Amino acid sequence: MPPSVLFYLAQHARLRPYSVAWIERTSVLNNEPEVIHWGELADLLRGVSDSLFRDDIRRGDRVAIWGFNSLNWVLAELACTALGATSVPLDPRLPSHTVEEILELVSPKATLLGPEHIGRVAGQPLPDWREIRTRGNSQWLEDLLRKEPDWTESQPATILFTSGTTDSPKGVMLSHRNLVSNALAKLDAMPQFPSDHRVNLLPFAHAYARTCELTTWLISGSSMETARGQEDFFARLSTAKPTLLNAVPSVYEAFIDRLKIQSTAAIRSGLGGNVRQLASGGAPLSDRLRGLYGNAGLPIYQGYGLTETSPVVCSNIHPDSGAHACLLGVGPPVMGVEVQIDSDSQLWVRGSNLFMGYWEDSVATERRWKSLDEHESEAWFSTGDLARTIEGTNAIEILGRADDTIVLSNGYKLNPLVLESQLISIPVLQDCIVIPVSQGRWRVCLHLRSGHDSATIREINESIQIRCSTEFRDWMADAIVCQEPWTIESGMLNFKGAKRRSEFVKRYGR
Repeated sequence: MPPSVLFYLAQHARLRPYSVAWIERTSVLNNEPEVIHWGELADLLRGVSDSLFRDDIRRGDRVAIWGFNSLNWVLAELACTALGATSVPLDPRLPSHTVEEILELVSPKATLLGPEHIGRVAGQPLPDWREIRTRGNSQWLEDLLRKEPDWTESQPATILFTSGTTDSPKGVMLSHRNLVSNALAKLDAMPQFPSDHRVNLLPFAHAYARTCELTTWLISGSSMETARGQEDFFARLSTAKPTLLNAVPSVYEAFIDRLKIQSTAAIRSGLGGNVRQLASGGAPLSDRLRGLYGNAGLPIYQGYGLTETSPVVCSNIHPDSGAHACLLGVGPPVMGVEVQIDSDSQLWVRGSNLFMGYWEDSVATERRWKSLDEHESEAWFSTGDLARTIEGTNAIEILGRADDTIVLSNGYKLNPLVLESQLISIPVLQDCIVIPVSQGRWRVCLHLRSGHDSATIREINESIQIRCSTEFRDWMADAIVCQEPWTIESGMLNFKGAKRRSEFVKRYGR
């Protein structure tokens, strides 16, 4: 059983009390940001834990946290761990009515709100670290270091709600063992060190950032600061000079668009000049983007997973791991995770990263498990994704969602993600998505790059035809340009920047 995440924090606080843990930068123009060292962070955590204890938070209670990433957010989350409570972090971009539905579902003992969320639902402000009374922590640290983890399998560490690819997100229950073992597995593939510094953009309310940013930061003892939104993220890179960056593909795309000039020197300097590790997840990464950053000497290391898998199932391997580097597909399964691909190309997983179940939905939980071999006692978890093993390696390539497969009238099965990865190489396309239409046909919805309009549709159609086999080409209905923005606000993307295929089908699948 791996140690508690608090063990790592206490270890850094005792052995490296004056090393930088967190940087609070209110503005990129602020040349003297506030610095919080590991010793101070542990002391602040004790103060926030005491504050929540005085508010009657006890072991087994649920505590909802609704706010943007901040030091206050982190301390509240860790205080829940220290008290044995279950956190329910909510994406700060959710509408109030959705948050109210989730709060009714989980019945939290307390709801802690960031400044922007006060008054939108009933709750109290997140404890402010600047107002926390601290009083030394030597004995408290020793207790954290000596105490054996008290992790029960019946109580989740956190309940994370899925990112909104459907209209009814589920609460995914993850244990401390899930989170810590998966973070250790990610660090095994992509090592991080106390000398590293990261600028965080991804919301901690989702599994990607929760494991690959928050927990890996605490284990590695590196330093972190957090940005408020994409523009703030880009603006502070030259000042912060991070060595580590995690993002979704749409952020890497936006950075290239922002540069205008895509020279290798511009990419490196624009990222601050010190980056040694770029990581991507949450959505497929195009070959074009991979090539642009790779040519700048900054390859993007891709991972794959789901909230239910804590989330990392597979990861590209960084050469610092001491193992053979791998940038193929989404890489091999990470440490402690097994995968199996069945005869229908569906990907199944088992390991210490698998979730405890959906909150108050045992039927949906049981539906995701299956014994693939009658001689095996342990069932496998269905990812719902199609995959293949890249020939001659143990790396995995994700082919798309099984539910998204389009069965054409000629009997052939079209995997949209595979075709989209070929079409996105068409120079005028910013993005595209393949959807089913009536009578066993398919359509391409197009998002054109700036400066191009629908007048180029004939040339695009010709380029699409060239990239399609005859079996698919003859059953293409048409290609249409979608004029509305492909954004989270329009409903076309989920909070991780991935396209909501069901929404495109609803609007353009007639």
